[in-house]
Amino acid sequence: MPGSNPQSLTVGAGAERRRIAYLREPAAAADKPGLVWLCGLKSDMVSTKASAVAEWAASQGRACLRFDYSGHGQSDGKFEDGTVSRWLEETRAAFTRLTQGPQVLVGSSMGGYMALLLLRAL
Repeated sequence: MPGSNPQSLTVGAGAERRRIAYLREPAAAADKPGLVWLCGLKSDMVSTKASAVAEWAASQGRACLRFDYSGHGQSDGKFEDGTVSRWLEETRAAFTRLTQGPQVLVGSSMGGYMALLLLRAL
C-alpha cells in the first residue's frame, strides 16, 4: 500500500507559518501524468478515497501526491482557524513545489472546489 511515511512542507510566513503533511509516491513511468488528490472538508490524505486513488496511481505507474490541509489529519493547526484562502495557499504550494510535469487533479467535495480555484490561480 502506497504512502505510509508522511513528510512536511512549510507554507506561509510569520504568524501564518504552518506545517502541511504530505505523502508523495514517485512515478514508475515518466510518460504518464501524475495525480494530485485534493481532500474534502474534514477529510484527510489517508482516507478510503485518497488511499484508493494512491493505490490506483501506483498500479498504473503514476506519481501521486496527497496532503492534509491545515487543521486536517496530520497537518498543523486547528480546523477552526482554516479558511478557503489558507487551504488554497496550501494547495498551490503543494502543487507547485511537490509536483513535476503534467498532473491530473482529483478532488472530492471541497477538493473539487480547490482544484477549480487552483487552476484559476495558475
